[in-house]
Amino acid sequence: MNRVHDDARLAGAYERGNEMPEESLRAWVGLIASHAPCPSPAVVEIGAGTGVDERRFPGEEEVVADFRSAGFALEEVTSLAQPVADGLAAYHARLTTRPQSKFTHLTPEEFRQGLAAMESAAREEATGSPRPVLERYDVAVFALS
Repeated sequence: MNRVHDDARLAGAYERGNEMPEESLRAWVGLIASHAPCPSPAVVEIGAGTGVDERRFPGEEEVVADFRSAGFALEEVTSLAQPVADGLAAYHARLTTRPQSKFTHLTPEEFRQGLAAMESAAREEATGSPRPVLERYDVAVFALS
């Protein structure tokens, strides 16, 4: 079975395409610290995502059930949106290498059309002031019960 996350060719593209601005990383540290009872918490990042990622990764219900069966109690589920690029032009530049596994489900033509639409929107945005591109993340907080 060919699993996308085992494809070593994509590692460099993923790293470049999934970088976060420093302020976003600080927001993650703040979020984790607000739930951590100790200075060095154990953090597990599942990376379930939404949409096509749910075909490869467990959804919230399955993650919660697995952690509960391992003796953890669910404390909170929350979402946050963090900037991943300063504007559409910067985001477009990052996405040209197909840095996210969900893009493997698109045909080359679908991917090309998506990039063309984003490039057009980036040109329109350039006439005004760029807005940060946000990605939403779902976070489940568990504690050992």
